[in-house]
Amino acid sequence: MKIQFLPRFYILCTLLLLSVLVAKAQKERKDLYEIEEHKNIFGTKYIYDRQHTRNPLILQIPILQAKDSEASFEFLKYQNRKKLANILGILPTGLSIYALFNAKGVSDALYWSTAGATFLLSSYIDYKANQHLKNAVARYNFVIKSSHVSFEIEKLNQNHGTSMGVGFAHSF
Repeated sequence: MKIQFLPRFYILCTLLLLSVLVAKAQKERKDLYEIEEHKNIFGTKYIYDRQHTRNPLILQIPILQAKDSEASFEFLKYQNRKKLANILGILPTGLSIYALFNAKGVSDALYWSTAGATFLLSSYIDYKANQHLKNAVARYNFVIKSSHVSFEIEKLNQNHGTSMGVGFAHSF
């Protein structure tokens, strides 16, 4: 009798452990909400967890919390391109200040060609940055909606050995 009891006990404990891990994995995913985009003539509005914002930099926290390398990479590319576009916007301002103090040193053609070129270049970089943001949000929403199976081995400390876990998350 004891021989038959032990395998059933181990199976029961294993199923209990797996159900706890699945519940934990699902709980972690429920903390992340889908990001919605609403476009109108005044720009794009983002909605996350019933909070409305026009600033896409606020989306950095949920995108990085999703722990998806592709979404994080796309969002970081977005940030870098926006910084570059902002830096390029300083160039015509600097040229204007220089022209204010040294009017004979800057011709009209040089001033307007510099201003126009930086405007076109920063507009293109801004367009590409928004594409990266769109890709990051799309990837984030895909990761949040999709099912996941995860396997993790973690070393607890030197005396207690290692811990192994299997998780499954599925959105219904």
